[in-house]
Amino acid sequence: NKYIEKLGSCNIMIMNHVRQQAIGNIITGLYLGMMVYINKKSPVFKLLYNKKIIFYTVQDDLVPENTAALSSLPKAAIEHNRQIIEKYWNKDAVYKLIENIYRTAIPDNII
Repeated sequence: NKYIEKLGSCNIMIMNHVRQQAIGNIITGLYLGMMVYINKKSPVFKLLYNKKIIFYTVQDDLVPENTAALSSLPKAAIEHNRQIIEKYWNKDAVYKLIENIYRTAIPDNII
């Protein structure tokens, strides 16, 4: 709870890595209404883009000429992101994903 509280005190999250990592933190940041910046080379970029989540890129948006880059995410964008996150990452969806991974990874004769 303290970690989420600390995240909630921030307006901006910059994830400039190119490996798939921190997806839980990224989704949490988006849900909390943060302006999240992702590296375009990261697999997370494609995931968020395909889900139509509103986020920003390090390469295009986090540049000195963009004075709005360090502002707050508009309320409409926050609500848009929350609706998508609740659709794809709700408890039931996550359990189903885990079950599918488990069924794919474990042969039937072992279960």
